[in-house]
Amino acid sequence: MHPGTGTRRHGETRGDTRGHAKNSLGQLCGWGSIAMADGGELPTGSGVRLLADLALDEVDGRVDTLLVAGAIDRADGAVEPVVDAQVTAWLRRAAPRSGRTGSIRAGAHLPAAAGLLDGRRATTHWLTAARLAAEHPRVTADPDPIFIRSAPVWTCAGVTSGMDMALATVAEDHGRAVALAAARMMVMYVKRCGGQSQFSVPLSAQDAAYVEAARRLLEESDHSLPETAAVSGPDSVDTLHRSFQRRLGTTPAEYRRRFR
Repeated sequence: MHPGTGTRRHGETRGDTRGHAKNSLGQLCGWGSIAMADGGELPTGSGVRLLADLALDEVDGRVDTLLVAGAIDRADGAVEPVVDAQVTAWLRRAAPRSGRTGSIRAGAHLPAAAGLLDGRRATTHWLTAARLAAEHPRVTADPDPIFIRSAPVWTCAGVTSGMDMALATVAEDHGRAVALAAARMMVMYVKRCGGQSQFSVPLSAQDAAYVEAARRLLEESDHSLPETAAVSGPDSVDTLHRSFQRRLGTTPAEYRRRFR
């Protein structure tokens, strides 16, 4: 983390899924540490100050999941993603010994600056998506998906989409049952659905309803894809496929594999 990071960006992604995964299993699935350039207190964009567990140079050994929380500087009315040279250099060294590297909101600009997203597809908050594409031509910037997995690097679009990404990593590490239990505790299906363009696409609400219904069927039933399409609304596998790609950045078949 670095100065200006939002507390929700870190707290919701790191804390909520961890706590609910623990409650669902009756055991702790994992935990981590907050690290910043020089350790000490971390001023956040909300005004709350966090106490870092470690300075970056004190982080050694293997890191299971390395999360970079982004920050945006709005000085003089401009929207500038914060890219700290010290953090970028450390990230370039630390990523190879991490099982996965992820970024939250405008945090994608840091792994991009470190070269970790070269040749990969990535997303970030829509406010800085054009900037990511312009400054890092080797990165395939896609502003619509709520998160993108381009193993071993994950990127997500914003604060609550970080929770979606966190649940996907829980599913990958601990299985479908734990991820679904955590999602139900957080009422994720009511709270989140779709990509960043969901508020500008004319048929957004209808499209979201298709995807939401199909998600439940793919997770909880053995319906074939044609049956899923017919029951959820689109009535066509091709239409369902396009809706999933547009809103979730994946296919119905891949979505089912992730949760099975």
